[in-house]
Amino acid sequence: GEWLGAGPGAPTALVYGHFDVQPVDPVELWEHPPFAAAVAVRDGEEVMVARGASDDKGAGVLPALQGVEAVLQETGSLPINIKFMVEGMEEIGSP
Repeated sequence: GEWLGAGPGAPTALVYGHFDVQPVDPVELWEHPPFAAAVAVRDGEEVMVARGASDDKGAGVLPALQGVEAVLQETGSLPINIKFMVEGMEEIGSP
């Protein structure tokens, strides 16, 4: 989505997020099974590891969208235009 109410002369910000994960293949290169979570020791601490567990999954988009919505409800405008992009093929080059 987008909000272009600041006009054509105003700068435009892009808020980007993705929800895909690394491809499974080649499966033999995974330290842990790609479709299961595991407890691993990293830097002396136990941590939960899973394919894509620490990636953004679009998590930055929702707070930004809610922030823009709140500002628009309060003031009716923004000083910039804004576009939101969420995609599912970032890990394979966004064809």
